[in-house]
Parts: sequence; structure tokens; C-alpha cells
Amino acid sequence: MKLHDRIKAFEKLGLICSELAVSTNNKIYFNAFNQNKCFTADNISSALNSISIMLENDKIEKWISNYDLDSLGKSKNVGVFLAGNIPLVGFHDFLCTLILGHTFVAKTSSNDSVLFKYLINILLKIEPRFKSKISISSNVFLSDIFICTGNNFTANFFNYKLEKKPKLIRRSKTSVAILNGLETDEEIRLLMKDIFLYFGLGCRSISKLYFPKNISPSILSRFFSEYMYLLSNDFYKDNINYYQTIFNLRNLDFLNFGSLLLLRTQDYFSPISVLYFDHYNSVNDIELDFSNIQCIISNYKKYNSIVFGKSQTPSLNDYADNVDTIDFLLKN
Repeated sequence: MKLHDRIKAFEKLGLICSELAVSTNNKIYFNAFNQNKCFTADNISSALNSISIMLENDKIEKWISNYDLDSLGKSKNVGVFLAGNIPLVGFHDFLCTLILGHTFVAKTSSNDSVLFKYLINILLKIEPRFKSKISISSNVFLSDIFICTGNNFTANFFNYKLEKKPKLIRRSKTSVAILNGLETDEEIRLLMKDIFLYFGLGCRSISKLYFPKNISPSILSRFFSEYMYLLSNDFYKDNINYYQTIFNLRNLDFLNFGSLLLLRTQDYFSPISVLYFDHYNSVNDIELDFSNIQCIISNYKKYNSIVFGKSQTPSLNDYADNVDTIDFLLKN
């Protein structure tokens, strides 16, 4: 199968994803939610819409034209260990592997096998020649190259298990937003999307806010109130009740906005239903540990920041952990 055929197949998949994104009564929404209570209709729809935008023909062709595919050797088996924190989080690795003509040998997450296998079946109907290039297998460790996504514990395991193999291993990451106090209401509403989408479980989800020293997080209370409907999800509601109890027992000084708890801390990784925050005197004084940060939302140009509302719609060039997956596959 030629590159042109592979691009065309994914373009058609993108069109179907666009249709699925608005067809929330499709049975696959129900099945995926039954597997993972964080996979609400809104979250699945957002993931499908993001993929559909990514798979527009001109975007794929422009993206892949940046690489010297003449250096591509024979087809290899790429063992991919998929995460399941947000719907279809491993789709980009799926695309990278197949667009280069490699074989995608995957270990799906128990939290996201229903939705992922559904899209695979759609792609096979579009282009049956992909059948020999896709394997959901228990023998992933027999592959030639590996892409592993997980937390810091699993990253250590993969480093040990795959010591002598070519591997791309991703650890836990999160994202932050730096406010300057001049943001418009529209920008703040877009920021809420960056915070709340996928219940904050993605590496591109905003888990911490930085405020100028003279601004209180309370100014955002009316925007947080617009997300009270999330409490209708039992999983989210149980989490907010749990952390509210824990914070009270520890006598922590936190803010409760109903839809979210805010806690001041220097940490980055906030649990579900909690948002961390801190204050700064000057933006130049903010010390960021970029080994833990995937992206930064801000109007400041200092950090090559992403605009408000765009953290969860990465482009084809926005690689996880900022490591170029295509380049990794081409060199191995």
C-alpha cells in the first residue's frame, strides 16, 4: 500500500469521526461509558472531533512532507502500550505507525479498548489492506520497536523490561496556565475548557493556575459555576466529596467553587476534581519544571504558550512529551 492510499484512508476515517462526534446516541458511546465512567458523551465527542480535525487531508500531507521518507527501511512491528486516561489517547501513535507502513502491535488499556477497537474496525472497512498491519496482541513484547505511555512507575518497568530494545517511553506529564489578570471573559471560558475537559485527566489538561500576587482565584468563581453539571457524574462527584473531606481533616486552607476545589501548593499534579494554584510577583520569577509539563496556556510569549482553549486540540506536530514520534520511528 502506498503512502497516498494510507493518507486517503485516514482522511476518510476523519470524516467518519466528524459524523460520530455529533451522533452521541450511537451505541458506541454507551458501550465506552460502561467500560469507563469518565468517558462521557461530551468527552468522547470532543476526542472524536479533535481526531477529525487532525485527519484533514491537507494537514496530513503537510505534516508528513516534513520528513525524509526515503530513509524509511523495511516494515517493522511497533509494539504500542496504550494509555486509557482519556478517550482514544493513543490514536496519534496509531496514526504515526500506520502512516509509515509499519505494523501496529498494541496492548490496549482496559479503560479504553471498546472505543479504540471500534475505530480500528472502521478503518479496516475503509481500507481492508490495513488488516495485516494491525494487531491487538498479548505478544507485544516480541515487537521490534516500542512506544510506551504510562505513569512514572510503568516507565521504570518498561525501561527495565525493554533495556536493549529501541523504545520511546513517556512518563507522567501535566499542563499549567499562567494568568496576567487582563484576560477577557471569553479567554477565561476557554480556559475552563482546558481545565474541565476529560475531567482534567489528560497530560494536556490544566492542573495548575498561576495568578499575579494581587489577584484572588475567587474572581473566577462565576466561571467555575458553569460546570456544576459535572456533579451529575457519580465518579466526579465522589472524587470532589472525597478530597473535600481529606482537605478538611488535614485542616488545609482550600477554596470550594462547587464544581472544583482549589488548593495553593507548589505541586503540579492535582487529583481529579482539584485544581492547584499559586501566586507570582513577576512572571520572570516563576520556576517551572519542564520535565513535568506538557504545555503552557498563557498570553505571555515567554514560554511559547498555547492560546486559551486549545490545549486539548493538538495538531499533528504536537507530540507527547515533545518527542517527535515520526522521527523516532524513522531512526529505528
